[in-house]
Order: sequence, then C-alpha cells, then structure tokens
Amino acid sequence: MASTYEIIQGIHQAAANAYDGATEEDGKPKLKLKRSEGNIMTDKRVMDGFGANVVNGKLLLTYHTECRVEDIHGVGMDKYLHELKMMLKELVSYLKKEYKKVTKQTLTLTKEGEEEVLIEPISKIRTSVRATCVYKIGGLKEEKEDHRDAEDYMKNFYATLKKESLDKKIKYRSHVRRDV
Repeated sequence: MASTYEIIQGIHQAAANAYDGATEEDGKPKLKLKRSEGNIMTDKRVMDGFGANVVNGKLLLTYHTECRVEDIHGVGMDKYLHELKMMLKELVSYLKKEYKKVTKQTLTLTKEGEEEVLIEPISKIRTSVRATCVYKIGGLKEEKEDHRDAEDYMKNFYATLKKESLDKKIKYRSHVRRDV
C-alpha cells in the first residue's frame, strides 16, 4: 500500500505527463484535448487544458477551454454541457491509466457531487469555459481536523504582537522630548 505522499506524487506526475505535444509510443496524442486536433501550422490553435489539485484527500479536477459563442449555441447548451462532462470522464480515465503506468498501482477515484460548469464571456465572440468536479481518492487516510492547535497558535501570535506593539509605544513615548 502506498503512502499518502506517494499517491499524491503519482497523481501529479500523471497530470504532468499530459503536456502539450505528449504522445504515446505509436505517435498518437496521450490525451485527446482540442488543442491537439488539426494541423499546428495552418489551423487556429485552441486553448484548453486541465489541472489536478489534491485538497483534504480529494482530487479537484478542472478543465478549462476557450471557445466561440457560436460553437456553444451551434450545438445547444445541453449538448455542450454533456460534452464537458464527457471530457471530465475522459480526464479521469487518462489519470487512472497514466497513474498505473507511473506507479504500477491502481488509482481509485469516486465522484462526489455534480460537475460545476462556469461559462464567462471574454468578448462578444469568445467565452471562457471552466468545468470542475471533485473526486474522493481511494487509499488516503482521512485525518480529523483539529482546529484547537491553530486557534491556540493564533491567540498566542496576536497576544505577542499586541505586547510588542505596546512595548514599542512605551519606548517611543519615553524617547520623545516633552520640554519642547
């Protein structure tokens, strides 16, 4: 069984292996993102990519792309949202496959909640699209959060700051000449 550090390191290495232009041994792209479609020299490049962040034993998977407004309206909002959900599923399957290559172990991801999609206009023509989903990582130990240590630290920190600032005021007042 892998440690928490090894699992997180494996996830990040699997995500890093999806750099722009990454190919399999047979020359096909590792991941079918929109940026890898078409001819690099003659076609307009599409900006898209993904990020994988681990927070409190959960994987926060984010897919980001920019597209034209008419591309969204052309296929319809429901179909476009479905395409984004399928892209998130493809990213999860890629991470699992690449994680297995990197660590020789399996990665278990359990979806928590629904996908969140944010579509923001950049201009009248272009939009920024961000799809996010949270997955629970199997094999990670859940740690109970103990806020008492943090609260005690902050109380001591502020008490020290307050005492130091009072000391500075007293020293400052004692150095100021009063007979002027």
